[in-house]
Amino acid sequence: MALPTLDVAGPITTAALLCVPQELGEAALASLKLDVSDDTSADYKQVTQALWDAQGRLEAYLDRRLLVCPVTQRVVAYHTEATSAGAVRYVWAREWPVVQVVTEGVEVDDVTAEAERLKLVSAASEVEFFGGYRGRQHTLDGAGGSTALTGLDGLEDLTALPPLLPGLLRGVILDLAFVTLDDRRSGTVGGRRRTQFLPSGNVISEGRRASAEEEILARAERRRRLV
Repeated sequence: MALPTLDVAGPITTAALLCVPQELGEAALASLKLDVSDDTSADYKQVTQALWDAQGRLEAYLDRRLLVCPVTQRVVAYHTEATSAGAVRYVWAREWPVVQVVTEGVEVDDVTAEAERLKLVSAASEVEFFGGYRGRQHTLDGAGGSTALTGLDGLEDLTALPPLLPGLLRGVILDLAFVTLDDRRSGTVGGRRRTQFLPSGNVISEGRRASAEEEILARAERRRRLV
């Protein structure tokens, strides 16, 4: 399934980002010689773009959306299990974690980091739900200067707070963005790169930039959509 593309035609804001520029950390930003204290500055916009691109690359690699979104999933493939109350149908959620189920007669069942199963109590042929994570700056209502998820397109009816993006996936986004920004600064885009310590605390060894990105993405292998 082709993922919806991130819209970068207009001004990029942090509203739809799972990681904001400050999360790169002081040490990483200092090494990049970037100052993100002013959200109108060229540095801030450059880092925001890199994080936006990194989030999109990780979503493409995982074949799933990460920021919470509304999902309409047709029940095409399912499996049936016999219970004391009779046969029950189950279907794997296309996006997860499932945050809020809209369709009546559908329950969340068997949640893991790698997949999530929905229990079809009714004979629903289509399931609607909200699935995905939130960033550290997200709340439902925007209290205290945070970013309101309900202000994003399609999330107006969201009433349950999604879980935070797991640390592993957050680290991948930050590291991908850092590699991109560092290569632009040092002029090594497409060439070789030196051994580096990344914002996540991981280390990549000297080698090709493409290999570095593959190495970073591979850390999220178990979170890919496989069904």
